[in-house]
Amino acid sequence: MLAAVVISAIAGSFFNMLIYRLNNGVSLFRPAYSICPQCHERLHWFELLPVLSFLRQRGVCASCGARIPRRYPALELVFILTALVLGAQYAPPQLWPRLVLFWFVWALVFSDILYQEIPYSFSAGFGLALLPQGLHGTPASLAVWLFLFLLIKTLEKFYYKKPVLGGADLLLFFLLALYFPLAKYVLALYLTFGLGLLAALTLLALRKAGRGSLIPFTPFILLAFTLTEYWGGVWLKFYGF
Repeated sequence: MLAAVVISAIAGSFFNMLIYRLNNGVSLFRPAYSICPQCHERLHWFELLPVLSFLRQRGVCASCGARIPRRYPALELVFILTALVLGAQYAPPQLWPRLVLFWFVWALVFSDILYQEIPYSFSAGFGLALLPQGLHGTPASLAVWLFLFLLIKTLEKFYYKKPVLGGADLLLFFLLALYFPLAKYVLALYLTFGLGLLAALTLLALRKAGRGSLIPFTPFILLAFTLTEYWGGVWLKFYGF
């Protein structure tokens, strides 16, 4: 488990870089080293230790004193906690594929929350990480996705007059249609839209969002994926499916 925690912490730091660069149009290769986004000074190795460097430097850049956004240690900490949770449940042969899968899950979630944008490379990575788990989708699952796709595009064109779901969200729905058999796929869709609606109504009631506000939707898709993956069979069996 120690190896999983250490490697996940390093992966969290690496994905922090990917999320920032891919969403801000910064080359992944130039510069070929990490820099402070404020002063553009090169970061030394002791400034790149996941979580520890943030604590050691008290949340500020060692060169210019600019505050380091808390999202950086937050993602690293989430990666570490994910390794601990999964490491307690799975032996190494099963652990690593699931760990990599959830690295992409968290990268998608953080990217959508922070930038309201999802690089297609993250969606593709999520899809590839599903492969070791096995694809159990059926033609019926894909038919439901196609119906959902056409319904959303029709509503966007004739009712909302603007896109309401991004292409990356629709791609995630497609990947889940490849992964889940019909009953679990329908459950995942039900949970996605149910949780999204609940969150939207809560934000409206608290006046934290207006009717025209954009709410990140990918976190609800991936939360529904996780709930369906680990507890969907129990729920479906309870309801007689």
